[in-house]
Amino acid sequence: MHSMPYRFPARRPPRRAARTGRDALTGLTWGRGRLPRWWAMSDTTSRYWASGNWQVRTGEEDEFILRWTEFLTWTQGSVDGFLDARLIRDLNEPGHFVSVSRWTGTQAMRDWQSMPQFAELFGACRALCEDMSSGMFELAMAVDK
Repeated sequence: MHSMPYRFPARRPPRRAARTGRDALTGLTWGRGRLPRWWAMSDTTSRYWASGNWQVRTGEEDEFILRWTEFLTWTQGSVDGFLDARLIRDLNEPGHFVSVSRWTGTQAMRDWQSMPQFAELFGACRALCEDMSSGMFELAMAVDK
């Protein structure tokens, strides 16, 4: 018995023409098969992130929050390309924090990390930690309401 290979049904064109536009950050066009519509509806200035995973020594949590706030307040006033930052705390482990900051691009993050004040202020936060890891990230997917 000879079997025929399965053929996927042809895709129908959309019933209505999609809205079109231009991405503010990249200049790429969206709609009509270029970029997905959700891309244009999302915040295009926040595709790049820096994140830290901080394990703060017991009893140093309040001091850590103060130092981190000083660090990111300096960042806000001194670094082009910085958008905003958040420090979140583990509800079950009070010494575990995760920080996230949004950036306009990777070069802005690299410039930030190369500044002498970065080493000083980051080091002051790191000094209160048993362990810390960090990285630079790009947005892979967003699910917004």
